[in-house]
Amino acid sequence: MGAVRSYDLVVVGGGIIGASVAWGALRTGASVAVIDGDDGDFRASVGNFGLLWVQGKGVGAPHYAALTQASARAWPEFSAELGERTGVDIGYRGGGGFQFILSPAEKDRHVSQAERLQAESGDIGMRFVDGDTLRREYPFIGPEVLGAIRGTLDGDVNPLALLSALHRVLQLGGATFFRGDKVRVIRPEGGGFAVDTGERRVTAGRLVIAAGLAGADLARQAGIDLALFPQRGQVMVTERARPFLSIVNSSVRQNAEGTLMMGSTQENVGFDKSVAPASLARMARRAATIFPDLARLRIVRFWACLRVMTPDGLPIYAQSSRHPGAYAVTAHGGVTLAAVNAGVFAPAILEGGLPPAMAGFPPDRFGDWQSHAGGTEH
Repeated sequence: MGAVRSYDLVVVGGGIIGASVAWGALRTGASVAVIDGDDGDFRASVGNFGLLWVQGKGVGAPHYAALTQASARAWPEFSAELGERTGVDIGYRGGGGFQFILSPAEKDRHVSQAERLQAESGDIGMRFVDGDTLRREYPFIGPEVLGAIRGTLDGDVNPLALLSALHRVLQLGGATFFRGDKVRVIRPEGGGFAVDTGERRVTAGRLVIAAGLAGADLARQAGIDLALFPQRGQVMVTERARPFLSIVNSSVRQNAEGTLMMGSTQENVGFDKSVAPASLARMARRAATIFPDLARLRIVRFWACLRVMTPDGLPIYAQSSRHPGAYAVTAHGGVTLAAVNAGVFAPAILEGGLPPAMAGFPPDRFGDWQSHAGGTEH
């Protein structure tokens, strides 16, 4: 084991959440180390669809709605600064998005959800638009689309480009990046924390565990119990096509190079990362119903990944009560929340506490959470 190195903050986990927190700390002038795993880990960031999604976020949980809306509003500045510092085009688009509707039952569900969200958290411009109106504005939308919920705060981004840009900005800013390391032991030491990987030992005054599905075991060493379980999502990518999909939506994204991404399955099947052809077929049929031009394109790549889920679908932001200065953060909406994780969470924890916007997501809010962790697929 090499010489001990000391930092203001050590972040365990180099995905979008961990890297966003690390960059936020680095911008304050803190010294930062990121300890990341290897390619064999369950990496939610590499299977992310890339939505900055506000629609449906926080129904029955106004504090979550407020957090996602605040982050969406902060994203233009967050994206611009990231691009200026790195030169990486992350493909950010804001200005709103569409949740397409293909049946009366879907219409009832999504309209009710939009109305409730706005009643609880304020009018954020979500409206139902009928299919004929949509097709007059966007002729490439299929005839079977009954309509859509149109939001004003939604957006999207190329998730792999975002992750690459975050890693790049950390390197340019002087953060230390330990790649391919697996944390073995975390322990309080000298008013801070020591983190051992077997290859090296680092210490820091502050510790953030943002290690996805591996985070539960690591957080327990710092006195934080996390209720987490995997949810499989599947992604497909088409061959390149002429740019045509100019609108943000929850079903299909077109990247800058012309490829189109589809990804919307939610499957509670444990730690199974195998591809399910039937699920991919359903996803492809729905996408081609909304955008018939897709039917002419070949699928060139597909894969499955594991999302990190909590029993209520909301994030966890926690500081250890036994070992203050140790934090854990996890969220299904890591892309959406990247702007506030960098701009709000990171500076606050360096000062010694959770910010008010994150204080309402404690890890001990779940009862018999295991009953939520499996058995459904759609």
